[in-house]
Amino acid sequence: MIYIHRICFGTVFASLSFFAVVPLHTAFASALFFKVTHSTNVYYKAVVLLDTKGQTINAVSSSLILPPAFHLEKISTGNSPFGIWITKPALVETGNVSFAGLIPGGITTTAQELFSFTFTIDEGQTGKLDFGDTSILLNDGYGTPSSVTLLESTVSIETIPKAVESDLPDTELPEMFTPILSRSELAFDNQYFISFQTQDKDSGVVSYRLKEGIFTWYTDVESPYVLKHQTLNRDITIEARDGVGNVRTVVLESEHPLAWYFYPESIALFSCVLFLLGLGSVIFLSKRKKSTLL
Repeated sequence: MIYIHRICFGTVFASLSFFAVVPLHTAFASALFFKVTHSTNVYYKAVVLLDTKGQTINAVSSSLILPPAFHLEKISTGNSPFGIWITKPALVETGNVSFAGLIPGGITTTAQELFSFTFTIDEGQTGKLDFGDTSILLNDGYGTPSSVTLLESTVSIETIPKAVESDLPDTELPEMFTPILSRSELAFDNQYFISFQTQDKDSGVVSYRLKEGIFTWYTDVESPYVLKHQTLNRDITIEARDGVGNVRTVVLESEHPLAWYFYPESIALFSCVLFLLGLGSVIFLSKRKKSTLL
């Protein structure tokens, strides 16, 4: 069953356009913080975490500040709760890494991973991971800014705990998720689009694939995705794949699905089958006629 959600993008995007930096260390303020581990002799891993302090929030905008001695190697967003990325974190040689995203429906959490990154440190160096200008918006229908606390993290080779490596294979599928079908006059020219997000606690979600209908191919996609068939008469199938190849598949069923024989793909397939049958019959009859004459 497809449920259509109209998102108030005007409120959200207007709020994102006027992000304000709230004074730090306010009581009961939402918090951004790091968890850092020393995964190998060379690489370090940091997870950017969110604590909403009992509030329900639906948007976060900030930037990651890296010291000159720190060098990004990889960024993973597979376990992020963001259904829509406004600015997706990307690798940079130096400087800040900006990120901003929306969480349809909001979230209340004490330690939700927003994304993680792997980095190296120049030999003998130390430094602090920190956040730049930050805004966190409440899920109250008005985009009200939440008070914000930003916690820095001092990183050096001597102070980072060694990560515990698990020898157990990752056989768990990515978590179950529910895609959300939406439409708004302020987004994608008022076309229907679908948002989706899930997590995988072991190896992380690395890709999504989607197909509309039965007799069609999967396409690599990112959320949000504008549907090719705006009549909503096809089931939508989404695959979430983790880092070792485990796949979670969910289907968003159409309220008014086409009968399978009405699909253009079905008509084309049956046309090909009929053509091949006809061609085979002609060849068979031709050979039979020749053998009769002999």
